[in-house]
Formats: sequence, C-alpha cells, structure tokens
Amino acid sequence: MKTPFHLLFLLAVLLTPPAAPASTQPAEYAGMLEGHNSLRATLNLPPLRWSDTAARQAQSWADALAAQGCPLRYNPDERRRELYGENILKAWAQDAYPGWRRSVPEVLQRWQEEGRYYDHASHTCRAPAGKQCGQYLQMIWETTEVLGCGRARCETSEIWVCNYTPRGGQEGLKPYGNPPPAPPPEVAVGPLECSIQLGDGADLKPEDR
Repeated sequence: MKTPFHLLFLLAVLLTPPAAPASTQPAEYAGMLEGHNSLRATLNLPPLRWSDTAARQAQSWADALAAQGCPLRYNPDERRRELYGENILKAWAQDAYPGWRRSVPEVLQRWQEEGRYYDHASHTCRAPAGKQCGQYLQMIWETTEVLGCGRARCETSEIWVCNYTPRGGQEGLKPYGNPPPAPPPEVAVGPLECSIQLGDGADLKPEDR
C-alpha cells in the first residue's frame, strides 16, 4: 500500500530541521544598516548584513571604554584587528544628560563626512589635522560583508562602536575597484616517465603482491 503524497510531504516538513534565524538589526540601531547600504549603493557596492557576533564584539569594547570613563580609543587587541574593522564615535556634554546625545543618523553622518577628504583615484586622504578618512573607508570597503554595533554611557558622555568583517584597510588595496587577484603561477609538468614493466610479479616482495 502506497503512502499518500500529502502524508509524505508532511513527514518531510516535520523531519526537516529549522533554518538558523538570520541576525536582525536591533530597534535601537534602526537605520544603521540602511544608512551604510544607501552609501554603498551609490558606489554599486554589495549591501552589508547585520551580525550579532560583530555586535557583541562592539558592545564589549563600548562597555570596556565606559568602565574607563568613556575615552575615545580603538580596541588594541591584535586578534580583533585581524578579524574586525572598527568605527568609533564619542559625544559629550559639560553636564550630565539622560538618554543618548547622538542618534543613528548623526553617527552615520559623522563617519560619512570623512569622504570629503578622500580621493579614490590616488587613494589618498587629504584630511586636516584631527580628521581622518578611515571610518568612511570602512563603510565602503567592498569585501566587507557584515557589521554590528554597540554603545555605552558615562555620566556626561557616550561611546558608539561598530565592528565590520571582513575588515577593510588592507595594505596596498583601495576600498573598491581593485583588479582581481592574479592566479597562482602554473607549475610546468614534463612528460611522465614510466619504468614499470608488466610481468608475472615474480620480482615483487610477498607483501607487495
């Protein structure tokens, strides 16, 4: 007796393991991913995705800075530097304040404004003293795939951190438009020489037969 098709389909659905849920951008960072991808779209770059793993890394550093009074400092951990690019922003006031002094659009704008100092043709940054291009470049780094962010408060200041992977800023590369990597050199292989003679195997050791 054949099992009805609809029962076979139901059984297959029940036995199929559920797919791992995709990382979702938290509500408090609404617009962060969209802001990055809007900028990238103007350069025909692939969009980024949100990463909970990168967000935990960013939050960990933001918390560490808050415990030190919210200094503006990049994470010096060498292993982190191999895996993650990092953008960071600090806001402060003379007096204590509630909530957050900066919004997601303001953070994005601060980093994106660095693009005015960057010349892609020559891959040079012409920023004045106290300014840079690195955070803008990380936003538009072509091979970066995901980002995740964190933030933390002190009494009169706050720290915002975003981590990116694969990281940008590799030596000798532009953020986008690099030529494809050269293929590995081919190894010349000469004609094969065969010295095996067909026979009855009389000259082989017993274990080789």
